[in-house]
Amino acid sequence: GVVAAGHAERVGRALRAAAVETVIVVEDTPQNRRDYEALSGLSLNDSQVSSIQAAFPPAAPNRLNLAEGGMAASAIEIVAVDPSEGMRARCAARFAGVESVEVAEGHALGIPVPADSFDCAVSNLALHHVPPDERAACAAELFRVLKPGGRLVYADMFCDVDADPRNPVRVKDIVDKIVGVAMYCLDHGAYDMMQVMFSTLPADISGEGEYMTTGGVWKDLLEAAGFAAVGLHGVPPVEFGIKIIVADKL
Repeated sequence: GVVAAGHAERVGRALRAAAVETVIVVEDTPQNRRDYEALSGLSLNDSQVSSIQAAFPPAAPNRLNLAEGGMAASAIEIVAVDPSEGMRARCAARFAGVESVEVAEGHALGIPVPADSFDCAVSNLALHHVPPDERAACAAELFRVLKPGGRLVYADMFCDVDADPRNPVRVKDIVDKIVGVAMYCLDHGAYDMMQVMFSTLPADISGEGEYMTTGGVWKDLLEAAGFAAVGLHGVPPVEFGIKIIVADKL
């Protein structure tokens, strides 16, 4: 699946709940892991885990893992793709001895596998790093690597306004969402995660490296790439803008 470092714990919990035999989670820092543990069991975390779990197809032996980290399970085959040499080395070390996991160099626009390879691709808080002019190519690449009948499960934080970065309505919407999540983290003992949320706020607003957009924009892109039955599902509390997109390759 597509899993960003530090966010893989949520998907890992979903896989464990789905009775996958073994889950190995790679997080980017020990503090991030502690922060996610502090948030575990709370409504925001559990809502996202339940939503991701519900979106998994009934049987998906081959899953794609693309981004800065991820999880592995012995009951499924995973290809972990990352452009960072350091992260690939770390993943390879953590996955040592897990025969069902392959670590490869690549990115969301160039996944080094043949077409029709995977039953399921899971993206969790990662594709908002794809620049607007590359989103269509990203959607097409995800479609390419899925088998007919395969499913994309894409969870991310979305805004409600797709407009120029200086549009005041867009700016206020993003500020409200980021501050809301940051205060939620602070209230529940995830201090470093709160700082991360605030540190990304300037980039979220300016659209420099963080490219928040609406779920509708991604829905249209995925449909244009060939995906069908594209559904958009809000994760409570909905005011934080976390949504899950489920799309099938028929």
